[in-house]
Amino acid sequence: MLCAWCNFAGAQPNAYITNQGSDSVSVIDLAANKVVATIAVGHRPVGVAVSRNHPQLFISNVEGRSVSIIDTKQNRVTAEIAIDGSPVGLVLSPDDHTLYVADWFDDKVLAIDTREPQSRRTVTVGIAPAGMVVSLDGSRLYVANRDSNDVAVIDTASLKIITRITVGKHPFGLAQSPDGRELYAVNVYGNSLSVIDTDSNQVAATISVSDHPYCATSNTDGTRIYVSNTQGDSVSVIDTANRQVIATIPVDSTPEGISFDANGHKIYVASWGDDTVSVIDADTNQRLPSIATGKQSRAFGQFINNNPH
Repeated sequence: MLCAWCNFAGAQPNAYITNQGSDSVSVIDLAANKVVATIAVGHRPVGVAVSRNHPQLFISNVEGRSVSIIDTKQNRVTAEIAIDGSPVGLVLSPDDHTLYVADWFDDKVLAIDTREPQSRRTVTVGIAPAGMVVSLDGSRLYVANRDSNDVAVIDTASLKIITRITVGKHPFGLAQSPDGRELYAVNVYGNSLSVIDTDSNQVAATISVSDHPYCATSNTDGTRIYVSNTQGDSVSVIDTANRQVIATIPVDSTPEGISFDANGHKIYVASWGDDTVSVIDADTNQRLPSIATGKQSRAFGQFINNNPH
């Protein structure tokens, strides 16, 4: 097994952007800020999950009813996992042994053994599950249920729901603080971010952002949260100490997926409306040149391999 934090000689961080309108994934070399490969995947790709321990990537194809497995060294699809449903959100366990798949239309989450993909467990969650986060120790799975207006907390050993946390209207994207003490639920119709204390499973604060927020990501030390606003064409920058928006940065049209590049201190935002990825300097909150991708870029999930193999 490859170690979690060792880099191969010459390896550079990449971003993997699902292009829902062109059934492809754009591979962006973050050192060069350009697309270096385009990989054909299944029909209408949405979600992204990047392995921590292996040169591997998982892509959910919502209308193809499958998950594509990509070898990130060769930038090619090596296998397809058939899903009896409509996969949207994806997340991996810390050891990469379990892939969690949110089935949007069937209101369930699949736990798939990545070593034996036919071995899978299922749990029924809320209505229209979307974004997911796994706790740092792997013991808890958090699922945003868009049409139930809650976040389900699931014990990963038993795959049983421990509790449900009521948040704002239509939660979609989820993110976690680097220390795992806080969970962030992005409320699309609530135009807000719910801050959840993971010890008490209670909402500790609600922060107003811009119009129709979609996804969130944290910087490395947890001092900032970045939220994409799909109808505000912007990114809200939140200071986590005082839980306030300190900047709103205009980006390309209909920003959806968002991830933080720990190596370059940049934020990358997939923009559905302009078929681009917007780039922001995290130190100055200034826009950098955008990167052209495929059609209808979504990149739902944390799509950057900050520790490449």
